[in-house]
Amino acid sequence: VREEFDRALEELEFCINLKPRFAAPYIHLGLIQLRIRGPDVAQQTFTTARDLFPENADILTYEAQMYLQLNNVPKAQELLKKANEMVPTSPLPTLFLAQISIQTGDMDSGIALLQKSLQIDSKFDPAYQLLAQLNLQRKDLKMALEYFEKAIENARSLDDLTSAFASREAALAQQHVLDKNPHLRSIVESL
Repeated sequence: VREEFDRALEELEFCINLKPRFAAPYIHLGLIQLRIRGPDVAQQTFTTARDLFPENADILTYEAQMYLQLNNVPKAQELLKKANEMVPTSPLPTLFLAQISIQTGDMDSGIALLQKSLQIDSKFDPAYQLLAQLNLQRKDLKMALEYFEKAIENARSLDDLTSAFASREAALAQQHVLDKNPHLRSIVESL
């Protein structure tokens, strides 16, 4: 795996040298550097990218991901809010803000932000997937299944489709087991 990351780093650095005015390689380079070389090197790449592309909200969004991995939630929130202001038509910063809210225990705010991301893009499958998971946690299987169906309908990649489908099937299996074994329902609901 390390060799694959090293090769990816080389290819991204080649892309940057070939076309230095293109933001995407900087973003991917920063994220890979975070995993392999650490946050200091990744931060340098994101700083360079922000200097070169000050109007690019994606850089802020993915830099925020780096700060989330480093458990610097306030910095991540700051960058995501700025990205939202720069490009209010992108649902991704709103999704990440929702995830932060959920992780910090503010479920209502998280759900509201997920709904907002779906107002921005009604086919944004990651929001449906997360809403489905939240409804599973709340033991609302019917609603979870509805959101899984929407995630499946709107999947934009094979990985997204596979994840949503597998999650839906697991939820259906859980429902089947509970239907066949009603005595287990109270145990599951108490968890």
